[in-house]
Amino acid sequence: MPAATEGCIFHIEFSPNSQYMAASNHFNLIEIWNMNSKKLYKNLSIHREIVTGIEFFSDNINNNNNLLNEDDKNEDPLYDQFMLTCSLDKTIKLSKNFKVVHTFTEHSDWIRCININSSHKNFLSGCISSNVKYWDFENQKVLFTINSPASSNETLNTVNTVQFFNKDDNLFLIALREGNIKLFDIRMSTLNPINDFKAHTNKLNCGKISSQDLYLLTSGRDNCGRLWDLRNLPQNGIKEICNNNVLMKYQGHKCQGFNIELNYICNENYAITGSEDGLIYVYEIYSGKLIKKYNTGVSCVNMVKPLNNKRSKYGFVYSGLEHKKVIFCDNSFSKDENNTNRDCNDDKNDNQHIQYPGHSTHRCWK
Repeated sequence: MPAATEGCIFHIEFSPNSQYMAASNHFNLIEIWNMNSKKLYKNLSIHREIVTGIEFFSDNINNNNNLLNEDDKNEDPLYDQFMLTCSLDKTIKLSKNFKVVHTFTEHSDWIRCININSSHKNFLSGCISSNVKYWDFENQKVLFTINSPASSNETLNTVNTVQFFNKDDNLFLIALREGNIKLFDIRMSTLNPINDFKAHTNKLNCGKISSQDLYLLTSGRDNCGRLWDLRNLPQNGIKEICNNNVLMKYQGHKCQGFNIELNYICNENYAITGSEDGLIYVYEIYSGKLIKKYNTGVSCVNMVKPLNNKRSKYGFVYSGLEHKKVIFCDNSFSKDENNTNRDCNDDKNDNQHIQYPGHSTHRCWK
């Protein structure tokens, strides 16, 4: 299948209606793929540097019409596709139907991640230099900035994840490279975190809140994933990992040098991750049991992204450092195949390959 992307994939995201997949690469492009036809729909060159975060939202943005051009305001937004992107070029772009309608320029450093709340009235952005900005979407301005400096002046405490709670727009968390998770409540009179705890001994890659805001899934460069109960977190300010507060550990995969995420999949009954040994690992959430490993044929799987449940309960896409392609997989995690290796490239698995042309340079977010 033809494609324009070359080299390492930095970010993959699916639209809420499962119609599109967006993938960013080291040529600063965002490729928009039609998930029905598995064909390239559009190539977007809207940032000057690598795109590090993509957020889709498709429903009515109501009072956010100030963000749109005059010609766009007459259109019914119920049927429009909106996308927010951030980049190492220090900007955030709002696109409507894949056309930029507004640029946010308040960051002075590389932007690592973004997240929009459920009402679409606010969004968060985190950067390399530890700053998180809380934005007013309608009025296009920053309401406040949170800084979490590194413990050493010689390192950067990169913000690797920002995420609102799904059921309460007042709550959000940030995941920091040094291994800490910080939770905030905007109703508090100060910008101090309501909880700050150590989640990983080495660098923390990401944090994922479950759909009902009950659990937090974290991954780091200590070859381990962890599940936390958001109702029973460690005591605020403790600088060591409190194993008594860890609901479950997920161990077997290898992650020490790359920013590999651990994601929920299959109605949050499982967790899936890439690995530096070239395999994809699937764990049962509540037992921690490794139930499946997939062979990929690459040295390191740096990106695994589950498909939306409405499209496929078990489906996911993945990419490797030297793969130069995104591969669609849709295999069940049946328990009669516990701990067996399945080949993601096996034609019998009905996987669909999007082939990327070869290139001599490979880069990946670290």
